[in-house]
Amino acid sequence: MNPDQFPTDQNRIIQQLERRIADLEARVGTAQGAPITRASSSFFIPNGSAPSPEGGAAFYVVGGQMRWASSSGSTYSLIPPTLPIGAAVVGPANLFTSSGSAPGSYSSSHSTDMARDINNLHTTLGALLMSLRGAPLIQT
Repeated sequence: MNPDQFPTDQNRIIQQLERRIADLEARVGTAQGAPITRASSSFFIPNGSAPSPEGGAAFYVVGGQMRWASSSGSTYSLIPPTLPIGAAVVGPANLFTSSGSAPGSYSSSHSTDMARDINNLHTTLGALLMSLRGAPLIQT
């Protein structure tokens, strides 16, 4: 398209502008944007308040902490929380004292060993539960 460099007729000027606009609109409709897969530099996101996206989600920063807001109104921190650590639980060195198989007839020593094993399990489980509750990783 070779526009007239010095148009004098107003209708001719309008026709040329309409052709240029139509040509630009056609170009915009066919232009393909390149997908963004990496950044050449770091991104800077200034502090702001929680947005209210109408659909999907939005990233924002409050006090230097990256956050995410969903269209449902929920907001989430993108920094994972520090997980609490429970106290060490030390069980008896030899948790099981009874043999792996029961005797053919009643044995008082086997019954004593079984009672000791159950008591060791009870004590160790109680210590583990107290440690998890104290962390607090579980509720009472």
